[in-house]
Amino acid sequence: MDDLLRDAISHFQAGRLAQAEQICRHMLGADARQPDALNLLGVIFFQAGRADVGVELIAQAISINGQNAGYYFNLGNGEMALGQLDKAIVAFENAVRINPDFADAHANLGHALSIQSRYAQAIIACENALRLRPDLAEAYSNLGNARNAMGRPEDAIANFIAALRINPHMAEAHTNLGQALIGLNRYDEAIPSLKAALVLRPDFASGYINFGSALVDLGRFEDAIKVLSAATLLNPYRMLAHYNLGNALSGIGRYGQAVDAFAAANRIAPEYASAQYNGSLALLALGNFERGFAQYEWRWLATGKQAALDKFKVPQWRGEAIDGKTILIHAEQGMGDCLQFCRYVPLIAARGGQVILSVHPRLKRLLKRLAGTLAIVTDGDPAPNFDYHCPMMSLPLAFKTRIATVPAHTPYLSAEPALIAHWHDLLGAGQFKIGIAWQGNPDSPVERGRSMPLKALAPLARIAGVRLISLQQIHGLDQLADLPPGMVVERLDQSVDAGEDGFVDTAAIIANLDLVISTDTALAHLAGALGKPVWIVLKHLPEWRWMQSRPDSPWYPTARLFRQPEIGRWDLVVADMVESLGPYVAPNG
Repeated sequence: MDDLLRDAISHFQAGRLAQAEQICRHMLGADARQPDALNLLGVIFFQAGRADVGVELIAQAISINGQNAGYYFNLGNGEMALGQLDKAIVAFENAVRINPDFADAHANLGHALSIQSRYAQAIIACENALRLRPDLAEAYSNLGNARNAMGRPEDAIANFIAALRINPHMAEAHTNLGQALIGLNRYDEAIPSLKAALVLRPDFASGYINFGSALVDLGRFEDAIKVLSAATLLNPYRMLAHYNLGNALSGIGRYGQAVDAFAAANRIAPEYASAQYNGSLALLALGNFERGFAQYEWRWLATGKQAALDKFKVPQWRGEAIDGKTILIHAEQGMGDCLQFCRYVPLIAARGGQVILSVHPRLKRLLKRLAGTLAIVTDGDPAPNFDYHCPMMSLPLAFKTRIATVPAHTPYLSAEPALIAHWHDLLGAGQFKIGIAWQGNPDSPVERGRSMPLKALAPLARIAGVRLISLQQIHGLDQLADLPPGMVVERLDQSVDAGEDGFVDTAAIIANLDLVISTDTALAHLAGALGKPVWIVLKHLPEWRWMQSRPDSPWYPTARLFRQPEIGRWDLVVADMVESLGPYVAPNG
């Protein structure tokens, strides 16, 4: 038996799995309870992609000899392959209990613990492995993973480099090094490491996923799609491959395919909130409001804000009968979102509900003029008792909003008459008055690519009879000092919307204008809510609410959308606006 086992191991190590399996079966034919043969046959099945059968065989070996650390080590590897982390950890712990000097078992225990986010324990296990074998590259790599996950990327990088000094051909260490470098925004260093992993292991699904994710971060969406598509073919059961593919497809506006990719991710991991949420944004961009707004509820978990929703002690209103009941509608995102979705408040009042509106403090005075509001409070203020609550951006779901049923009646907001008269006197009559806003908050995560340089609007200033009036506040005002020759932009009194109230002066100014031109900011929503003609300037791929291609918006009947035909080409957008102004004013000379 010993000679046969040595022969089987020799064949196995040489990659001759069929011959090794044949010898193991011959041994088991002679003695069905030969534990070494059962163990080796189990490992052979692992190599053949049948970890389920392999685990059963090694479990039989352990039932015969429960004091062999190697059996438990192999069992742990099999359970890892099956995704049974709890069982794998128990197996590795048994291996090191039987043989405390089993460095590989300590290292693999660290790996399993790290996957379970038990990073402190993982670090101890990996350090035990390295104490026993300072040349164990896998232990360095696993240690780096745990340290990177704990927010120690510099330490992790040192560990990955140590692993690669020992084994330069370790694909896992290359891809892990790349991931840690990405965490420090060191993409120029990360990309070669991620590529190296794939050169070493062309079948390395995790390497493709990490590389593709980095390409998404860099905005190289076409390249990312190729890499991540390869990952899904190599291993269709890797959720992150489908999820990152969905992000890449969304990045170039292929929303239909993105929806399919996110759905594939959620078939594997139904509770993965980010895939559910990002899938909802793709659905909404396609105009599929029925599925999109339902799935949009995952935003709370995806953005880590579920606790803010859970704090309410009353049910969330989901569209049920509300006659005679009081409902708290609370703003949850930016001021533009609030201005867009507060339109539902009068509809709740029409159903007999009494609305308490909780909004950003600077919107409180403006929204007092919104019909159907019982009271307005700001976050942190004591509110009257209420029977239901509803996040403002869950209102479309509660009302089962579809494109054809968007409550698009405008105006639903209005400016104060006294302020309208005040600004009428200051602005004066005559000429075609265009209010312009070109810059959003540069610190906002959604701002990337949305703002345009003020000087890009210079062709509008050359049109005879046009007055450009700045509606910009706070951000972007420095650009008024750097205008091209001949470009005039009027700047209003700095007291506009000063103090704790926001938009009240701006609303009155807009009421006196002929047209508003704005990038995708709260001001565009304000103009639309006031029922004023507004041209909204959009980047090449705007966010979901503006959908795709169409020049109008179901949310704002007075809005016209001007879209970048190519990324960064604001000049083409402005040329289109100049031409569109023709019916109103005549070009100069």
